[in-house]
Amino acid sequence: MFANTRVQDIGGTAVRHSIPAGAVFKYQDGQGYSYLSLGVYEHFFMACKLASVNAVANFTITPFDSPVANRDCDITGVFGFVLDLSGNPEISSSERAFRFGSVISLAKDVDDDGNSHMYLTLGNRPDRHVGEQLLLRLTGQNTSRLFKTVPSSSIIAVRGTAALNVEYLERKA
Repeated sequence: MFANTRVQDIGGTAVRHSIPAGAVFKYQDGQGYSYLSLGVYEHFFMACKLASVNAVANFTITPFDSPVANRDCDITGVFGFVLDLSGNPEISSSERAFRFGSVISLAKDVDDDGNSHMYLTLGNRPDRHVGEQLLLRLTGQNTSRLFKTVPSSSIIAVRGTAALNVEYLERKA
């Protein structure tokens, strides 16, 4: 899975640019919002800001050179995704309108065992005004390259949907 947060990190402090994917964090001296670290895409720190107790999330994109990247944060929990997969994948074009939470797979994109990688659709790439979809890989052990883009002409298999699962944890002494 994509998460790279250790239980030992919970309750600790880290600089924003060093927070691993899968961590829930709050900025010290911030406004009290919780954020979900999605990792790094090109020269951006990707995250979701939780807008309510119902875990409604808004994307945040922080450039590497932003002063925010050097702020201290408290790691307060972990998160992941709960997948609701369809019985039969729907073959489609990546031109279709995606909302956050579609789970897809791509032709010939498999792990070492031959299983299709699954991706979460995030929307258009943040770094260009192009019609490419930005995807977050949900499967596999390699956490160094979680993001992938898909040109608008790609054939995809729509596998289902995903929802957030946020857990606030206390570090055990």
